[in-house]
Amino acid sequence: MNQVHENTTSYEIRSGSENKMYTLWRFNSFNGRETYIKNLSADFDKAVEEAKRYAKGRELNICVGDELNDIVRGEDVLRFGKYKDRRICEIDDVKYLSWLSKGGPVRDEAFDTWNYYFDNDKQLELVKIRLAELGELIEYEGEYYTSKQLERVKFEKSFVHGHFYDEKKRVTLNLRVLSSTHFDTQWGTTWILKMVDENLRVFTYKGSGDVYELLKSRHHDVQIWFNISGTVDHNEYRGQKQTMLKRLKINPSFISTSDGELNYLI
Repeated sequence: MNQVHENTTSYEIRSGSENKMYTLWRFNSFNGRETYIKNLSADFDKAVEEAKRYAKGRELNICVGDELNDIVRGEDVLRFGKYKDRRICEIDDVKYLSWLSKGGPVRDEAFDTWNYYFDNDKQLELVKIRLAELGELIEYEGEYYTSKQLERVKFEKSFVHGHFYDEKKRVTLNLRVLSSTHFDTQWGTTWILKMVDENLRVFTYKGSGDVYELLKSRHHDVQIWFNISGTVDHNEYRGQKQTMLKRLKINPSFISTSDGELNYLI
């Protein structure tokens, strides 16, 4: 026959693991089991009042120290990581702030992918402001850049977008690859390349052709000029005129300076 054990349950007020919040626990003296119930309050009197209401006359013990640690509040306070509960404006660790500014990337080796753990837009802006205060970033027209990024941004403002040459005309140009991206479909990989000529006119290629040599040039500290042939096509992207090059062909000759060195766009 089951034995009934009466009055085995009592309640305790404790402080949380970081001593910042009063918490309520249930204790069973028959089997020694402790069970966390809920957070109560950071105010002691309010915590006791709430605990009594929950205990409903059962034994209530108070097992806390004199005072709690302060809870740091505000949208500028980090809630995870090595600087948890620190204000962003107080952090001087440039390496950690730079990691945050990139979204807190952590590589998942099992799946060969990157996971991003810092996606609070407001705090991301505050991190960049802090990096600017520490001299690591530069504010320019409402955005934040490294000195190298800013040089590129200012350089790209001089690019000329438009419709160049007649449509369907086959042209041969000296071009440098500025950027590349791709996406995969059931028919293979489609590449999108942004290129510029000596007059800073922008040309775009979108296709599945062999662009390995062009892509490989992106790994150099300086960029190689290529002699490229393509068929002109005009379109618009987000209201901006584009000159597309179709049926791309990379001709087997680089542009060279008089002393034989490769010619680079600075």
